[in-house]
Amino acid sequence: SRSRNIRFTFVIQNFSQLNKVYGKDVAETIKGTCGNFVYIMSTELAALEEISKLLGDKKPEKPKKDEPAPPIRPLFTVSDLQALKQNEVIFNRFRSMPFKTKLTPNWQIDWGKKYEDMGYTTRPKREIKVFDLVDALSKRDIKKAHQILYGMQRQNEPIIKTLGLIAGHFRRLFFSKINKNKTNAELATQLGCKEYAISKAKQQAELFTASQLKNIENLILETDYNIKSGNMAQENGLYYLIFSIVNM
Repeated sequence: SRSRNIRFTFVIQNFSQLNKVYGKDVAETIKGTCGNFVYIMSTELAALEEISKLLGDKKPEKPKKDEPAPPIRPLFTVSDLQALKQNEVIFNRFRSMPFKTKLTPNWQIDWGKKYEDMGYTTRPKREIKVFDLVDALSKRDIKKAHQILYGMQRQNEPIIKTLGLIAGHFRRLFFSKINKNKTNAELATQLGCKEYAISKAKQQAELFTASQLKNIENLILETDYNIKSGNMAQENGLYYLIFSIVNM
């Protein structure tokens, strides 16, 4: 390809990708015809061992008189290859000794071009009424719970996501229930939420016993398993859960 002014650049994560796509024999041919090799990082042990051998050995120092010759050590051991720091790379060029250097990331280089700042892609926000849903369940208001649930479905909220939100909220209720001695700030830090959410959870938790909240957690896990294993349709499972909580 050099005679035709063609240059190929292969970028792979590990050598096993070449073996899988082209077969072992062709993969060896491809590696053997590459003039320059740049190592960035790998976790494939076989590749690390092969690269270590490919980079050669370090010439040992001449031993002193009456001392044994020092052992031959690889120029870069497997441990050396695994411990490269960020932006460090190893170059192995044709007819040259390999060397380690540090590259400047592309985003830190001034290429003489200016680009406008791009905004982030945003998804339309959907109102999640899980607080109101759990509030209706805690008051055993099945009509309101059904209306809220129906509204969430009209917003095309995935049922599995809704189930996860309900599970997380009842977990917060249970945690608040069994840790009454802790302040809202302490609970908010532990659960990674706002103090307002803890205050609301404590109010809702008062309408359940600790035993009921534990049973609800188990019921949610059972419903989640039945849905994901195909034993229960998603919508049926969600409504089964709602009616079971109201009737506790």
